[in-house]
Amino acid sequence: MKKRYAFAIIVVAVCLWSATIGSVRSQNNQKLRTSTVSEGTYEKVLDILFPRNVLKDPTLRFAFVLQYQPTFRPESQIVIVPSQSAAQVITYRSVDGNIETRLYDICSVWWQRNSRMDG
Repeated sequence: MKKRYAFAIIVVAVCLWSATIGSVRSQNNQKLRTSTVSEGTYEKVLDILFPRNVLKDPTLRFAFVLQYQPTFRPESQIVIVPSQSAAQVITYRSVDGNIETRLYDICSVWWQRNSRMDG
């Protein structure tokens, strides 16, 4: 019974999460511009903004962390952690637009300022 309850909560949470973030864009979409932000830098920023520390908790039997990284829409993450009587669902979402785009904008400004100083 407990397993069915936990599974039902997970299914409902995933359905609600997918409904709030919209449809998934095709992975075949090409980026409109070449990013100056490396994949490693982007992943490190996501790790800071969307923590996954729950996965390191040795007392948990299981936990789910789902990250949604669309090309042109805000990134989001849902964390599902079981407790004794229910499941805890935590949702993170970028409220300031797409993080990769914001990183690109910040790096572009920095690069332009430094290129003026060099020139």
